[in-house]
Amino acid sequence: MLIATDGSETAIAAARSGLSLFPADAHVTLVTVVPPEEDPMAMAGGFEGPLMTEEEAHDIRERDLASGRDAVERTGAAVGSAAERDVVTGTDVADTICGYATEHQADVVVMGESDKGWFRRALEGSVMQQVLRHSPCPVLIIPHHHD
Repeated sequence: MLIATDGSETAIAAARSGLSLFPADAHVTLVTVVPPEEDPMAMAGGFEGPLMTEEEAHDIRERDLASGRDAVERTGAAVGSAAERDVVTGTDVADTICGYATEHQADVVVMGESDKGWFRRALEGSVMQQVLRHSPCPVLIIPHHHD
C-alpha cells in the first residue's frame, strides 16, 4: 500500500482511514514529493545573470527535503504504523506518485481528497484527479470532511 502524503491534517486523516481498511500486516510506504533543485542558470539572461546563487538553490533544496522528511514522519507518527518512509523528487507530483507506484509495484495508492475549492481545482488542477486517471493500480480516495 502506497500512501501519498503532504503531512497536512487532511493527508494524515486520510492515511488513518486508509490503513483501517487493510490488514494490520499490510506493507505500507508513506511517500511525499518535493521539487528538484533549481538550476540558477536556467532563468539567467541578459545582463542580470542568474536570479539566485547555487548556494541559495542548494539551501532551498535542503529546506524542501527537510519539509518532505517532516511530512512523512508526522504522518507515520500519527498513524502509528511501521511504514517505510520515502521522500522523492519530481516536477509533477501526480506523475511522480504514479511512477513510484509503478516502480514499487504498489497494489493500491491511498490519498486524501483535495481540500481545495472547485475554483482552485479548476485553475490549478488536482493531484488527486491526475493520480486517479494515470495510476497503474487502484486508487483509494479518502474524502475530506469539513468540520
